[in-house]
Amino acid sequence: MNQQQQSGCFRELHAILQQQAEAISNYIDYLQLVKNAVAQNQTDELNRLLSQNSSHIAPIEKIQLNQADLIQRYGYHQTEQGLEQLIESCDQAEQLHQLKQALSEQLKQLEKSLLINDLLIRKNQERVRQSVRILSGHGNHQHGTTYSRQGNPSSSEDDKHSLALA
Repeated sequence: MNQQQQSGCFRELHAILQQQAEAISNYIDYLQLVKNAVAQNQTDELNRLLSQNSSHIAPIEKIQLNQADLIQRYGYHQTEQGLEQLIESCDQAEQLHQLKQALSEQLKQLEKSLLINDLLIRKNQERVRQSVRILSGHGNHQHGTTYSRQGNPSSSEDDKHSLALA
């Protein structure tokens, strides 16, 4: 690669890595808002935020495609190794490595945020399911029995007693 190509490579790859970092940072901020809405039971806010989810993912995907195109245009495979080889062939490779390392740290933070949000959502879904089971009288009768207005257990099991007799 000649000096002009190395300089162009640096500019293009630097721009793409910065765009990725910004898009991932925006997605992490978005996930924090979702986490807060879930934690505070703000269903209207949560619905609004969830309707915006694709607007945060689409830019990341587009930038990733641009990166893959750039790697291929410079003659490398569209893999992590190809990206490393492209960085090494560019001007100011050390600066690109630092930017890529910062991006890797952001990706780890994004993965952690996604995991936390997934756990919160699953926990709240289970809480809602449990509430629905209790309110509807369905579910596992080993944990308790619902009673009719007359005080009789709704279960037909023979060993249950009326609430009035308990």
